[in-house]
Amino acid sequence: QEKEAASLDLSDDEDLAQAFDMHSLIVSSLHPEEEDKVLTADEVISEIDDMMKVGVAIHVVVKYVILLITMMDLAFFIYPILRWFHQVSFSSVAELKAMNHAQLNELIAEYDSTTKLLSEMLVTELALRDELEFDKELKNQFISLLLTIQKKRRDSQSERKNKK
Repeated sequence: QEKEAASLDLSDDEDLAQAFDMHSLIVSSLHPEEEDKVLTADEVISEIDDMMKVGVAIHVVVKYVILLITMMDLAFFIYPILRWFHQVSFSSVAELKAMNHAQLNELIAEYDSTTKLLSEMLVTELALRDELEFDKELKNQFISLLLTIQKKRRDSQSERKNKK
């Protein structure tokens, strides 16, 4: 464990800390009166655009987006951001060809981690959907049985009245 702790890449932590600082600066400048406001996808995209203009490295932006997605855990929030990221990531093959081997490996690792994260979120959302469908079926069965019992009760009451 000591070897793992010694081999940690602190530059990523510093980059992530810089991204948090950038996030807090942007959020406080956009909405100083609303500290706890939930951001929309468009607001986050605007923040990321601001980060890109300032010159924050793309891998820091990717970590920031992944962090936001995990914190928010909202499926509808992911799609506009992913669409935006796809547009700004690497628009030409020439940019990819200009990258060295280490940069390409880092990019692949980031895409792999993003894919893993999104896959986990998809599995979670599908499990939730299945659970909700099961609950709905149980409720429908319960209501159906309840209606059947009420009908039988009414029928038996009407038979009793007819016998009297």
